[in-house]
Amino acid sequence: MKEVKMNPNEKISHLGQEVSNAYIVQSGGAILKRNGTDRIFIAGDIIDPVSIVSKKSTGDIYAVGHTSLIAGSIEEILGFIKKNPKLLQRALLKAVEELPFFDEELSDRLQSIEEITAILISKRQYLLNKYPPLLFGEKPLYRKAVKYLQKKDFANAANNFKCYLKQYQNSLLSRPVKLFLALAELNLSNFNAAAELLTNLLDSSKDVVSDYVRKLFGAFELNETAFILTKGVPAYPENFSRKIIEEYADKIVTLEEDTPLVEEGKAFNSIYFVVEGELWAAKKRGNKFFKLSEISKFNTFGELHVLTDSKADSTLIGKSGTKLISIDRKSFFKISIFEFPEAGIELLKYLLSYEKELLGED
Repeated sequence: MKEVKMNPNEKISHLGQEVSNAYIVQSGGAILKRNGTDRIFIAGDIIDPVSIVSKKSTGDIYAVGHTSLIAGSIEEILGFIKKNPKLLQRALLKAVEELPFFDEELSDRLQSIEEITAILISKRQYLLNKYPPLLFGEKPLYRKAVKYLQKKDFANAANNFKCYLKQYQNSLLSRPVKLFLALAELNLSNFNAAAELLTNLLDSSKDVVSDYVRKLFGAFELNETAFILTKGVPAYPENFSRKIIEEYADKIVTLEEDTPLVEEGKAFNSIYFVVEGELWAAKKRGNKFFKLSEISKFNTFGELHVLTDSKADSTLIGKSGTKLISIDRKSFFKISIFEFPEAGIELLKYLLSYEKELLGED
């Protein structure tokens, strides 16, 4: 790592620029400009922290006054703040402080299920070209099913999409067909079937279909939980799980039956660590719950909700026989920042990845 001196108004990076280095302000400051919004970074701040996970600048960045920066590779900067818990704590607090900026960008892109359905129907030929069928008979059946969906005959649409998948399950076109089928199932109130289709369509690489799955999650008013569905829960080091269990051995609770831990719309006051068994994140539509995700042994749920001070966007259910530990925000962050900073770094990267997702960055 090295010290870098910047003159007033000197450009540090521009929007979309690929970056391999990161900077911490030592003195002076920096300003990031994006879409008419300014974000300020002062001494102790990582400049444009989302670039740590996106590997590109999220805005045009300039020095404010005579500025001194600590510069290093992304790995070096993360290693530096891991050894300086107060800097790690500051980085987490700064990321939380900036969340409203990212939420505002997301709200501009949210669409209803009806709008998403109409857009996808209008793209039926584009999807046919993007995921070309290989066998005779695929196109007519696909077009017939989409036509039923367009007419809002959801039962016939679902039957024809299912018929297609039974015959052509290995076709490239099966991905958009499953997306259309999920839309039909949603309109038939078959929420479990729709949720299973949508979560199975998500994969590590982004494509047109997975982008629309994310849009649908947004239409369901899923924010933090949608990110967990698409990216999973934080991958803390294995020793962190042992540390939690050892430290909270006397706080382990065993659930005798399926138990709602946090209801949708209620405040999230704790982070839940699964010692044994599983938790379900479920969404309520009408009088029905449908499962969105399972949180299994040695995994956690609630960090994003607690960090963002947001209300639950899904209902968290502890399954019968599950053993879990409930940890308040202050205690969890004390352990992950000051006692086990490797976990704190993982949490920071997870939060920054969430902000990257809100920005719609690839």
